[in-house]
Amino acid sequence: MAAELTTASYLVLGILDMAGPASAYDVKQFSTTFVAPFWSLPHTQVYLQCKRLVELGLLEQQDDDDPRGRKELAITDAGRAELDQWRSEPTTGPVTARDLSVLKNFFGGPSEQIATEQVAQHRAKLEAYREWRGEHGPNFDDGQSAALELGLRYEELMVDYWQGFLDHGPSVYRIRES
Repeated sequence: MAAELTTASYLVLGILDMAGPASAYDVKQFSTTFVAPFWSLPHTQVYLQCKRLVELGLLEQQDDDDPRGRKELAITDAGRAELDQWRSEPTTGPVTARDLSVLKNFFGGPSEQIATEQVAQHRAKLEAYREWRGEHGPNFDDGQSAALELGLRYEELMVDYWQGFLDHGPSVYRIRES
């Protein structure tokens, strides 16, 4: 079955395994709050994956009388077995970094304007992660704590990177002959 599943599929299975039964909306909120520091998942993917995983028998849908029409989803034994198999597989391949601001700067965008916006955004995210760590961190297991630490370090790196443009000008990272 693994060939049919995507990383987004496993993300949904993992959230429901961790959080317990929840609606697709709740899965989306959990992803935005807890997984976003290290993995992005478009909100539309959550709903598509939930539907698909129900069809594959990896999630079951509970028929509740929710006034908002939200159906509660739960991971099945087959879903948990699939998730366990995926978790135990070695992770290989290169790390992928995709940052629109870096791409725009690469193609000659206004470095100072981009840097100003990015410093503000990354500082705000860094502060949010710090608050989040204080509020939720004591309840995290080792893997969750490590993921949050990566998010914090990433935001610190990005603040430092973009601040370099503001402090030293756009040629700060120019490659010089040795």
